[in-house]
Amino acid sequence: MSDRRRWIRRVSAALIVGWLLVVVGSYLARKLSRPVPVEQPGIESPTQSGGEPAVRVHKGFVYTDTVGVEPNFRISARETLEFVSGRFEMHDVEVTFYDSGEVAYGMFADVARLDPARREAEAIGNARLSLGSGVAVRADGFVLDGSSRRFESKGPVAFAGRGFGGTAARVTGSLGDSTITLEGGVSASLRGAGAATVLLSPRAHYARRRATLEFPDGVELRQNDLRAGASRASLLFASPEGPVRRLVMDGPVSLGGALADGSQVAFLAGRVEISGAGEGRLLLVADPPGPEAPVVLRVQEPTGVVRELTASRVTGETAGGAVEWLEGQGKVLARESRPQVPPRQVEAANLRVEFAAGQPKSGVGSGGVRLADGGRWATGEVIQYAIEGQVYALRGTSENRVRLTGDGFSATCDGLEGAPGGGMVASGRVAGKAERRNPDGTVETVHFAGDRVSTASPEDPILLEGDARLWQQDRLIRADRLEYDRRGGVLRGSGNVISIATFDRGQEGVEEAKVRARAILVDRGQGEASYDGDVELVDPRAVVRCQRLLAKVDEKGNVQQALLTGGVQLTDAATGRSVEGQRATFDPAADILDIWGMPVLAREANGNQLKANHLRWFRASGTFVVVGEEDNPSEALYHAEGGGKGLPIVRKTPPPPGRRP
Repeated sequence: MSDRRRWIRRVSAALIVGWLLVVVGSYLARKLSRPVPVEQPGIESPTQSGGEPAVRVHKGFVYTDTVGVEPNFRISARETLEFVSGRFEMHDVEVTFYDSGEVAYGMFADVARLDPARREAEAIGNARLSLGSGVAVRADGFVLDGSSRRFESKGPVAFAGRGFGGTAARVTGSLGDSTITLEGGVSASLRGAGAATVLLSPRAHYARRRATLEFPDGVELRQNDLRAGASRASLLFASPEGPVRRLVMDGPVSLGGALADGSQVAFLAGRVEISGAGEGRLLLVADPPGPEAPVVLRVQEPTGVVRELTASRVTGETAGGAVEWLEGQGKVLARESRPQVPPRQVEAANLRVEFAAGQPKSGVGSGGVRLADGGRWATGEVIQYAIEGQVYALRGTSENRVRLTGDGFSATCDGLEGAPGGGMVASGRVAGKAERRNPDGTVETVHFAGDRVSTASPEDPILLEGDARLWQQDRLIRADRLEYDRRGGVLRGSGNVISIATFDRGQEGVEEAKVRARAILVDRGQGEASYDGDVELVDPRAVVRCQRLLAKVDEKGNVQQALLTGGVQLTDAATGRSVEGQRATFDPAADILDIWGMPVLAREANGNQLKANHLRWFRASGTFVVVGEEDNPSEALYHAEGGGKGLPIVRKTPPPPGRRP
């Protein structure tokens, strides 16, 4: 072998040995530089639990279930095991549910198992369903069925949101109609600024597309001692994730219990709707439970005051949780009862009550108003009522004036005002009648009229002012002011008094005379009637003037005796003869008028005159007789003009017995 060939062989062998050394050195270097292996927490696979072995591990795995071209639900996981059967086990799972291609809900779970062939998935281990707006439902797990597009919880659930939280036996959902249902007894606590409110319901159903939460099997609300319930209720949201826009409760809807101030409240309606009006304001509409059954609201205060409101419909508004106003519509009845005070109630077509600091302050009613105040009632068109002051004002119209009726009392007027204790004031063309029961059991009716009629209470006298008139049959009394006490049969009047007085003439019947004065007092119980101040009595035969007239009257009011004092002046209508004295008496049955004076002065129209201390006028014959006294036992017989000639005849005779003044 030549030297050249030997050289080539030696070089080749050296290269092979060097390459082997490099390979071995590289291997040793890698082995020596590798860190000591530390056991990592592995994922428990079905192989480890006795199931089928995993064939592949996926990082960041995503699975989407579709209906047609639209996604049904989407599952993403941090790490996923794939098995021979085609099933998957996912960890750190996030599920997204879709509605019409848009994200509807979300779910988070520690572990999820997916079977793509059957389109089924199961989320287990601290599963949380997010409904949006901070509302979440937590359960031990959820089962998803892509074919039926439904899911449900495994066991009971707990849910929570901003200001509320609760539990339910289970939750089911449908992606087909985008609904979620809490079943098996729903219990929730609603937390606000005040005491918490507990909500109880057999079932709650949320329809995302309609943005509605329904309680189809009824709902009960509890807050401290208050209880409210409805056969059916629903909440309408502004959007699927927006604020509440309207609450509707169907009947019967009831509320009862104690308020924070100790008041007892009871409410019954057929349907209640509460809707938002912006800026923390709520509008209330309550409809009746039936065609003949009204909405009823009753509040009894700790002081014993009871207020009731019934109506065909009730509306209202609240602001900041406090009621601002309530309005009853259609056959409204409002009633208020106070201890030891007769109850008051108002009926109207519409009645609005205004509140201040949550307490009723005033009310306005209209349309066919009927007011019952104790034993009296009144009708009109519009009523205004101040609850705190216990006063009211009732107004009528030209076609429908105010009518007032009570115990033996009735009147019509333009307006009526009421005061605490049963007092009232009627004004504007007041006219009415009052009945008085006599001791013998008979009833007599007295009519009255005036610009203003008032009474402090039903038992107090009636006060008439402004062209006041009081009459009974043909007897009339008119004055600026009259006060009539029905029970005592006493009448007082003042200012421009005009009265028709009747005089008992015995067998000749009753004679009427007009009496004017500044004041009048009639006491039927005492059988007296008095006129004071510039008294003027006018009948067809004479005019008599004095300062005071005191009359004795019978049970019918007819004058039997009359005493006139204070500058008596008499003018005979037939002859023009006048007589002046200090006092006089009149006997209607005998038709004799006696006048006393110091002296009594009689004047003829032609200037003839006669003076005496005592003058008697026989009105039937027109004869005047001068009656003598003990120290002056003389009398003059004076005939009317044409009854005698020359001077009157004067005879000295002793005074007649029983006629001494």
